[in-house]
Parts: sequence; C-alpha cells; structure tokens
Amino acid sequence: MATLPTPKVPEVLWVKFLSKHAKMPTRGSPQAAGFDLSSAEKTVIPSGGHAVVKTDLSVACPAGTYARIAPRR
Repeated sequence: MATLPTPKVPEVLWVKFLSKHAKMPTRGSPQAAGFDLSSAEKTVIPSGGHAVVKTDLSVACPAGTYARIAPRR
C-alpha cells in the first residue's frame, strides 16, 4: 500500500500585537538568523546598561524551534 507524502507545513512565526504601540519584528538582512525587536515604549538605556523593555508582542514559534531574546553586543 502506497502512502501519500505529508504536506510540509510552512515555518511561520506567529505574532500577536498586544497594543497599538507594538511593532512587527524585522530581519536586519536576508541572511539574518533571527528577528530584531522594537520597544513599545520610549526609553533610553545608557551604554553598557540593562533594562526590561516592553515589546507588547506575543509570539508562537514553529514546531521544533524556540524563541530567545538576546542583547546586542
């Protein structure tokens, strides 16, 4: 008995905006490994500083992947 090929499910990052201030994540270049996030609030972080900044986003990753928010270096 032959089996039909399983259709490939597109790998999509689902994004839900939680406020009107949320911005869609973007790729810095076509070769970028991940997405850049934008703040949903006006804030200034001093050079070398750290802060918790709201994005007002909720994301769901494709199966077999994970989300990681990493600092810029």
